[in-house]
Amino acid sequence: MKKVPYTKPKANKRTTMKFLKNGMFKIKVTKANFQHLSHIRRFRRIDKNTILDMTTGELIESKVNATGIRKKSSLYKSRYELNELLLNNYYGEENERLVTLLYDKPFAEINSPYNDLRYFIDKLQRRIGKVGYIAVKQFTNNGYLYYEIWLKKVNGTKLDINIEMLSSIWKYGKVMIQKIDNIMELADYVKNGQAVKNFPSDIRLYSYSTKILDKPKKYVTFYADAQKILQQENAKKISSVTESFLNQYKIEVQRINYETYVLGGGAELMTINFSKVPPEVATGILEDTMKLLQETYSQVEYSNIDKQIISNTFKMAFNHIRNMESYNKNK
Repeated sequence: MKKVPYTKPKANKRTTMKFLKNGMFKIKVTKANFQHLSHIRRFRRIDKNTILDMTTGELIESKVNATGIRKKSSLYKSRYELNELLLNNYYGEENERLVTLLYDKPFAEINSPYNDLRYFIDKLQRRIGKVGYIAVKQFTNNGYLYYEIWLKKVNGTKLDINIEMLSSIWKYGKVMIQKIDNIMELADYVKNGQAVKNFPSDIRLYSYSTKILDKPKKYVTFYADAQKILQQENAKKISSVTESFLNQYKIEVQRINYETYVLGGGAELMTINFSKVPPEVATGILEDTMKLLQETYSQVEYSNIDKQIISNTFKMAFNHIRNMESYNKNK
């Protein structure tokens, strides 16, 4: 796979739209290159390392494993599925944390990593109750496996964990805990920073609690109709990427466009920094917002993204009040 300059899809191209709970829209448009088939028909694989050229009768030695290439291609695509799954279920709340479990020996020396993870999750739930999780596998350049696990308390209460507790369960190496602040940045590291070249072709990229966490809702249409839907929702494009997938003969098999949109106004409201706003202006904004919420709370059924915006607004309000108290004392 390689990234190529973005090309806007044609209006009649089959398009998959995914609707995320956080107010984002993901679009995927796939274009297959059928011309490469004429080239492939020239060749027939005789065994694992030998290919026959049907036109000349020449035997070509090849160390390329076609199955491995297909699995690598699937691995590249699953990065986007994982990105969508993370953004659809995590919001940076107190009931969520990112936990890293490290091994102190290379992957080749690990007996059963799947059972290690399952044991960790089971033991953790016996201590703190039911959790939803997405366990992402990562590999270092020197062949060490580590898990990055997105944890979420199912009942919405604070995720009460610490290094000492987790280290007593995970006995194979170090443990780290990170607060989930910047959702987009943390979710994008999987899509952009995953070292696929270090990833074994027979290993799944991630696993998750399927009965607790949800995949985005999917809708298939034409690209032109998808654009109409996005216009109606006042959605703003925030990224567009085109990737080209090659086969073992270095011929492009397909080209995929990925586009990401966000509901108009949502992202801007969620990133207001009151520390850079004059106190009197910030107070006015908060007073108007709170008044609006009080007037509409009993009349409107809020979506998940609205609930997130409201939650962030209250957090900013309390931060502003604390800042003003400190400001008045210093004054």
